[in-house]
Amino acid sequence: MFGFGQRYVLAQILLDGNFVYQALKYKLDIRHRLEGLLQESSIKLYVLQSNIEELKSVGAKAAEALEWTLRCCEAVDDSMHRNMDPVSKILKVLGTFLTVFVEFA
Repeated sequence: MFGFGQRYVLAQILLDGNFVYQALKYKLDIRHRLEGLLQESSIKLYVLQSNIEELKSVGAKAAEALEWTLRCCEAVDDSMHRNMDPVSKILKVLGTFLTVFVEFA
């Protein structure tokens, strides 16, 4: 339409391990719900490596969330920010995340 090509948009979402755990606990289809909420069919899911380690440390109780996270999300290395308070850590990682993962249409 109007001589413009189809615009490709990729929504990139950083998930928290607790969010994944709770969503699966209530049998929510995370990817489907996020696609519907954002009205996007192209989403890419990420999780911090420290969240994966936290899910591993919980053990059997979080096994489903860990398995889903490993299968459906790409891990973001946050090892250089481990000693920061949670808010500062997320802001630092998001700054890196946005710089590294921004894709232009």
